[in-house]
Amino acid sequence: MKQEAEAYAAQVGMTLEQVISGVTVCGPVAENWYDLEVDRGYYLYAFAMDAQGNAIGPVFKESFNTAETDISDAEVSLSYRYFDGDALYASDPVRFSKAAGRMILQIQAQPNFYASDWAVALAKGDYTDPTLFPDEATINALLASGVAKYNQEISTFYADWSTCTVLGFAADYDGYNGKLVRILVEPTKEGASPVEEYYDEHGTPASRMFSMQPQKRAKVDFAKRLTGEKTGYRF
Repeated sequence: MKQEAEAYAAQVGMTLEQVISGVTVCGPVAENWYDLEVDRGYYLYAFAMDAQGNAIGPVFKESFNTAETDISDAEVSLSYRYFDGDALYASDPVRFSKAAGRMILQIQAQPNFYASDWAVALAKGDYTDPTLFPDEATINALLASGVAKYNQEISTFYADWSTCTVLGFAADYDGYNGKLVRILVEPTKEGASPVEEYYDEHGTPASRMFSMQPQKRAKVDFAKRLTGEKTGYRF
């Protein structure tokens, strides 16, 4: 290390102390590496040196393994509310002609800085156990279901009054998926939100015309990210 630093200092006209100062750090430090391979072991080395490039103290060596799959930092935060379809039907029988006897659930999505696209869906049943329903298989089933909604801040789903699971994930600009979000919903008529709080994807409330104008993006082709078969899922 010292020999290389001396050669570089002579080449660029710097002192050895300047070169050593430029390639070392003092105190806590965090570094990001973006070219590591998945499911592979690596070693991290660290050692101390003085201003002349002489090693002082022991060399520290730490091993680690990268994740088995590419998991992106892209995330989408999900929240939900649901409405009594009978109440919506009573407020506007024409507009909510298919709501009677059903539960209408709205998912609100908030992607983070790393998210390029996101998808959400509502699945019938409990899919919160990642052991029974692994992330990759569940994401593939979500994309293949034909009912997922993409890049919408507000997504509306009609469902029965039974246990269901809100599902969603985001993908980054390189096409890598982030972690799957799962939220179990046990709907009751007592827990339904008031009719006046209902807004559809176009920002139109149930009882009056008033535009929220939620931001949308163009629908993304998630189909190319399918890597498995859809089995045992009900959307």
